[in-house]
Amino acid sequence: MVAIDFGKIAGIIGSGAVGAIVTVFALTGATHVSKKQEAAARQAVEHPRPVYKIDGKRRMLKVGRSSDLSFHVEMMVRGRPVLALVDTGANITVLTAEDAARIGVPPGLSVGSTDVKGITKSVRQFRNIGRMPIGLGPITAWDVPISVDDSGELQNSILGQDAFCNIKSITIADNAISFVHDSPIAMGCKADLGQSVVSKTDAR
Repeated sequence: MVAIDFGKIAGIIGSGAVGAIVTVFALTGATHVSKKQEAAARQAVEHPRPVYKIDGKRRMLKVGRSSDLSFHVEMMVRGRPVLALVDTGANITVLTAEDAARIGVPPGLSVGSTDVKGITKSVRQFRNIGRMPIGLGPITAWDVPISVDDSGELQNSILGQDAFCNIKSITIADNAISFVHDSPIAMGCKADLGQSVVSKTDAR
């Protein structure tokens, strides 16, 4: 087994074959597919059970590749579980409108907005709801900026770089992604890009 360095594969996942699948299925919001069909397709995706490990201060979350070839993690936001796509090509963490409503985010809650520019240069605006902790199994990403896509176009909530940027080690090997940190808490980050944040997997 050879562990793949996370930094080297980020661009591959973001813009390569897996990224293309994610782009077409998860992020395009194609108008010819009904909401009911989209929901059925998401439910049909099989997600392996995560593996947690705590060894002293060392914490690990390991998640196998889903049947759609991407990685999904159950993150805890506001004390509620949200299944999110691990997007190494996204700078920001975003909730779908459906997930935001389900975990009790008030529709009017806003601390500003973020303009997200995709690879086709089109711009979408997400509502910022503040910085809050995100639970990733035995690891808590602390003070993570979270946004909401109120347009309904985003089909999966996204776990982006601002949530796991300070986790000590992230590797992909044997069809699984592992998050390893040397303490229970890892601080989140804020992209220093003004109001224009580029998501490599957003092809709109």
